[in-house]
Amino acid sequence: MNILFILGNGFDINLGLKTRYQDFYDVYSKNHSDHDLVMKLKNHISENTEGYWSDLELALGEYTKEFKGIEDFDAVMEDIILSLSKYLKDIQSNFNKSNIKSEKFFRDLDSPENYLTLEHKKQIIEFKGKFQNSSWTTSIVSFNYTNIVEQILEDTKDSDIGSHQISNQKIRHILNKRIQHIHGYVDNKMILGVNDLTQVANSELHENLDIQESIVKSKCNEANGDDSILNFKNKIEKADLICAFGLSFGDSDKIWWEKIGERLESSNSHMIIFDRNKHIDNTLSYKNNRLRRNIRNHFLNQTKLPESVKNTISSRIYVGVNTDMFQKIVPKPEDIEVAKKFGNAKIGLVL
Repeated sequence: MNILFILGNGFDINLGLKTRYQDFYDVYSKNHSDHDLVMKLKNHISENTEGYWSDLELALGEYTKEFKGIEDFDAVMEDIILSLSKYLKDIQSNFNKSNIKSEKFFRDLDSPENYLTLEHKKQIIEFKGKFQNSSWTTSIVSFNYTNIVEQILEDTKDSDIGSHQISNQKIRHILNKRIQHIHGYVDNKMILGVNDLTQVANSELHENLDIQESIVKSKCNEANGDDSILNFKNKIEKADLICAFGLSFGDSDKIWWEKIGERLESSNSHMIIFDRNKHIDNTLSYKNNRLRRNIRNHFLNQTKLPESVKNTISSRIYVGVNTDMFQKIVPKPEDIEVAKKFGNAKIGLVL
């Protein structure tokens, strides 16, 4: 059985890291630049963070209308990418690796169905039971630039994250520890861009190959000369269970949502989507059901599938909202401060 976990920025945020675009903007827009076009960009960001710049990548594609040529493009892109790189490097280097609960991380990778409704949990367990006679392998693809997952796994000695029993034999569940970063890293091949040229508002830049290789993600990967796209496509095409955590399923990565849709259409693969919503009230069950359905439909609408197919595969897409998935793997900064102030025993945190 092949299990694929796809992690978005919500994974880092879930661990208490300030990696939201807004967190970055708060720092970036306040830093002075001697380049007039860069300062114009920063002023525009500070005045429009809630709407226009709520999605940095799509906003950059739209903002290309302000560029007269590649010199303008390079000045702005280089400044914002290098600034984002520095910002995230600081977050990555200051990540608190003490008291990492890797066993909790392994349990969640092994049994994500534990965070679904009872009925959906039973359905996933029944589905996984069809693969009882084979070993299971979990792979992780990260949409993040940070190496937080690698740091969590740093001191783990083996790759076994679980097992299942067949007669008197235990069948291994193995984690592939080679984490793939489809958008690069904070200090290497960092890709910040859009899905395709339709998201680049300045049509005069469309025919410029240098521009394409700088802002269209698939072109960026090709220019980098690595096999990230092919590897990710292969993982999707072989996946029996796809788990998405902390992803917004935005337009700038639409190529991947379409590829996952194709996999769900052509196979009996299942999918689990984990999302967080600060407005949810667990006492209002009817609203919870509505929210889960909206999340499922949002993903399906990002695929190219016809409505008849969407209706067919929707029963194989499960949604968990505000669960404990990947929670308490590391102590959050606010928990550490409370522990220092009131004593570890009072909050059950060991430092």
